[in-house]
Amino acid sequence: RYAVFDIDLADVPYQVVARITYDDSLREHLESVSGFTVNLDWVRQWYFADILSEVKPSASGGLTQDVALVDEYDRTVVGSNSKGPPIAERAFPLLFMDSSDTESDLSFDVRQAQWKLRVSASRDPILLSASRRADTTLVATGLAVILCGVSLMLAHRAVLSGVKLAEMRSRFVSSVTHELKTPLANIRALAGTLARDSHGSSERYKAYPDLLIQEANDLGRLVDNLLAYARITDVTETYSFEAMAAAELVDEALRSLQPRLLEGGISIQVDASEELPFVRADQRAMVLALRNLIDNAIRHVRNNGHIRIATSRADSTVFIEVHDDGPGIPTARLAALRESIASRSFSPSDGGGLGLAIVGKVVADHGGTLSVDSELGVGTRCTIGLPAC
Repeated sequence: RYAVFDIDLADVPYQVVARITYDDSLREHLESVSGFTVNLDWVRQWYFADILSEVKPSASGGLTQDVALVDEYDRTVVGSNSKGPPIAERAFPLLFMDSSDTESDLSFDVRQAQWKLRVSASRDPILLSASRRADTTLVATGLAVILCGVSLMLAHRAVLSGVKLAEMRSRFVSSVTHELKTPLANIRALAGTLARDSHGSSERYKAYPDLLIQEANDLGRLVDNLLAYARITDVTETYSFEAMAAAELVDEALRSLQPRLLEGGISIQVDASEELPFVRADQRAMVLALRNLIDNAIRHVRNNGHIRIATSRADSTVFIEVHDDGPGIPTARLAALRESIASRSFSPSDGGGLGLAIVGKVVADHGGTLSVDSELGVGTRCTIGLPAC
């Protein structure tokens, strides 16, 4: 499946063509994403100009023919239009993929601009009619040259994109492998001990199944986060925004985490005012982000520790704060996290793991802010700011 959309990078328009593959027929499990970008300014200024420079205007019997490429607003991109009417004209979409034999999603950002290759003349219409067949052949040849050139360019971009994708995939796998190895190693060690010491101390023996369940649950949460990260970074994924209360989002995020809070003897204080203005949010995505912040607090809080969740407002922004009394974040790591937040370059290798990558991506997509404050020996506070409706 392909997805196509337009973006502006540093005020330069690009068309992005992405190939998306899934490992199941229902398209619920993402397998890979690869693609390429096309600089539309470069296409307009240089690409077609180089190709059409090889097409020379012809003159025969006082009949002068000109070849011009015009955009969707009928503005000349390259070439020249004579004062006479066009002899022949061929339209083509400014779309750098063949959508005729592939399943594709065209984003609402893509205008699907129809450009035209036009041949015109400045002589008598009778003479123009006589030469129409030859001009049509010329147009077809010119289009063939253009399409051939575009194909070569796309092939080159695809090779470069493949290399970049391989590098990104390698970094992603390396960063996630560490998170997955820890619970797997613990499960393996506990299972080995059970196998060797099945007739040992009964109290010790009874504790191992609970530890196995806990490690398996941790592994399950990591897998869920992997799938969630793949989903929110999928170019076909769309948000469904609606007006929601911050307190409602907090309650929904806490619902599935209550058993873990009780098991750890963790006290939680929720100060979520229902009088705050609504925020415009996708419920599933924002609950996922809050759940990751709270889950992170649970994992780092002291035994019988305390977590506080509060909502507040400043001007036109609603804040949701998650504070724990855990050991805090070392200075070097905190600086790396803040740098990632400031540049919005979230990835699982930034030091915050998959959880922060998910939170950062969701908050950025909501037009919000994310901040992290921490003090060693005191605790950590993560704050999400969302625009009020």
